[in-house]
Amino acid sequence: LFETSNDADWRWTFERNLLTVVHGCKAAIIVMPRQGSGHLLNITTQAARLPQTNLALTSSLQGAVVTLSETLQAELAPLNIRVQLACVDFFDGFVSGEPRAQTPLDSARFERMQNHGLSSDQIAARIIKGLSKKNFLILTHQEGRASWRRYRLRYETWLALGRALAARLRPEQRLQQRK
Repeated sequence: LFETSNDADWRWTFERNLLTVVHGCKAAIIVMPRQGSGHLLNITTQAARLPQTNLALTSSLQGAVVTLSETLQAELAPLNIRVQLACVDFFDGFVSGEPRAQTPLDSARFERMQNHGLSSDQIAARIIKGLSKKNFLILTHQEGRASWRRYRLRYETWLALGRALAARLRPEQRLQQRK
């Protein structure tokens, strides 16, 4: 939950999830105007477009990648530089190593990320297919596309589901509220 993250977690995630994208964009954008055109593809997680209960740190910083990409799409268009954003969900090998936070929920999510069934080659093929369609947003998973539609069309329901999950994650607060 949000209050369990510390400043070191935020700094580490900021460096890893946002600044790496910023540095990559800057490096590419230096070269592209000289060549007369270019194509910038940023990749983030589905959590960037769909706020997830118990993922405030990841969702907010990945959301910044979305906003950066949307902004660059407008800013770079006059330079003939196309910007696209791929939002991927879990796939085999999605994360290597151990999860940074060590709660039971983190461990369960980490296990889900490791064994999702799609390969990185399948994800790459879906991104390449999305690039050819020239849409700004590329959602690599059918489940992610359906969730994105539900989120946009039933926003209040999405928020209610998040509140229900948060209540389940906070059993000690529920017990205190009943007293």
